[in-house]
Amino acid sequence: RFPRGVIIIIMARFALILALCAVAAVVATVLGAPVLTCDKCKVGVVTLRLMIEKNASISEIEQVITALCIADKKEDANVCKGIIAEFGPVAIDVIGDVVLNEAEICGAMGVCPPVNITPPPTNMTFPKPKPPHVPPTPPSPTTPKKVILHISDVHMDPLYVAGMNANCGEPLCCRASNGKGNGTNAAGPWGHYNCDLNTPMWKSMLSHIQAVSNTTGIDYVVWTGDNPPHDVWNQTKEGQISATQYVTDSLKAVFGKNTPIYGALGNHEGYPVNIFAPPPGTEWLYMPVSQQWAQWLPEEARLTFEFGGYYTVSPEKGLRFISLNMNYCNSGNFWLYVNENDPAGELEWMVKVLQQAED
Repeated sequence: RFPRGVIIIIMARFALILALCAVAAVVATVLGAPVLTCDKCKVGVVTLRLMIEKNASISEIEQVITALCIADKKEDANVCKGIIAEFGPVAIDVIGDVVLNEAEICGAMGVCPPVNITPPPTNMTFPKPKPPHVPPTPPSPTTPKKVILHISDVHMDPLYVAGMNANCGEPLCCRASNGKGNGTNAAGPWGHYNCDLNTPMWKSMLSHIQAVSNTTGIDYVVWTGDNPPHDVWNQTKEGQISATQYVTDSLKAVFGKNTPIYGALGNHEGYPVNIFAPPPGTEWLYMPVSQQWAQWLPEEARLTFEFGGYYTVSPEKGLRFISLNMNYCNSGNFWLYVNENDPAGELEWMVKVLQQAED
């Protein structure tokens, strides 16, 4: 047995091993660049464990992780430093309850082939037996119709500047800090394929939507998240909240109070990206977004959203929206390695909601 202080240090240092794989997972899966191979990931984990045995300091281990990322030359040094700085504290919180070897760690992060890790059993109680299947009856052509607008993955970048370098070597470019671009590498006034959505394009799209709505009418808006830009190595909790606030205010300006808007949270709303702690660990996001969406959500819906980021509403008879927080099913969410058995009670809640709707 180790003294408590020694255990905390060991947990913190093993957390930084997980942070190494976080660099690979985030940049490879979120940013689309193959930062580490399987062999490099395993060597990195083994190297760091040797450092731990030699009582290396946490700052020394951080330096090794950063150096490994930079040496791989797939990402800018600032990206490597930022990713490690963001994911380190999360990994420290998570790793205390996780015992994995290098193959399991690198496999879980998607760098190596996945290793079959048997999770603890999950028990889910269904209120009633499954009813007999009844084929649906198609509605008649004269049945009233609803027009539903679906908006997703806005990824609005308020720092986009036309004329800036769109091929800057970082996962997100077209910003003043990237310098001016030339020819096809210059950010256009309406956007660039290598970059996120800019303000003129967003406003133009909303103007078109408003014109269509004025002509044909839009009954409901379904908005499925991912509002912040892809600068996942340089984000803050405040910035994540602000990104959703901006899109919320934009949609309110178009639809006013007449068109209900039902939102959901994407993986990019988390801080760091993909990270959604079990309740109450993500209240920093759920509470302010609940306030932003208050005009569309009744009290019961706000309560479940503030608890776990999910809710249901039935705005009219025969119609129900269920907004699930799928980040509790996202393999990029480190917290699932601590508890992947319905950590926010969302699946159990959904069973009850569907049973009530069926009844």
